[in-house]
Amino acid sequence: MEIEVKLFGMDSLGSRNCNGRVYTEDVLKNAIDRWEHSDKTCQVGFKNVTKSEDGPNIALKDTAGKVNDIFIKDKSAFAKIELLDTPQGKIAKELIESGYDMKFTLSGTGDCDTIIDENGKESVIVRNFNINSVGIF
Repeated sequence: MEIEVKLFGMDSLGSRNCNGRVYTEDVLKNAIDRWEHSDKTCQVGFKNVTKSEDGPNIALKDTAGKVNDIFIKDKSAFAKIELLDTPQGKIAKELIESGYDMKFTLSGTGDCDTIIDENGKESVIVRNFNINSVGIF
């Protein structure tokens, strides 16, 4: 089963997301370009969003699918994800078929700068990003 999903936290590129990070379209385009010219390994799986022992990666036992494509449309990031017939993939398929509103988010590594705006609100400007996985929550 292949699905197209909007990537949570990357749905308004260039603006501060819910984690206080700002990903510009150029930074994400460069990350996608690096990913497309690599082995394109990008697992999809359920992540504990409060604490992840695996960092930006998905443990093999938690793999629900793989990413076939990542792209930008209308200042938002999207992914085409193939859900596999693994135990976690079957759970994801059942949740989608039952109408559960799952969120999908890119995880990765990179370089950032912290800035504080005139109202004292802190933002993290992402300068460089490497795609590792897509988490489901």
